[in-house]
Amino acid sequence: MFSGAIAPFVQAIAPLNLTDLVVEEPDLEESVLRLYSAPASSPAASAAPAARR
Repeated sequence: MFSGAIAPFVQAIAPLNLTDLVVEEPDLEESVLRLYSAPASSPAASAAPAARR
């Protein structure tokens, strides 16, 4: 999966003689599974609120 600025990618493939390019977003299930299976040190995991003691 690619994330980030698209301009460098487009510039990198610009010299190629492409006849077709398909860009698809991941489905919702894949996105949710990736978000909630992230390691504890990732930004997604650290964005979750801390449990109260």
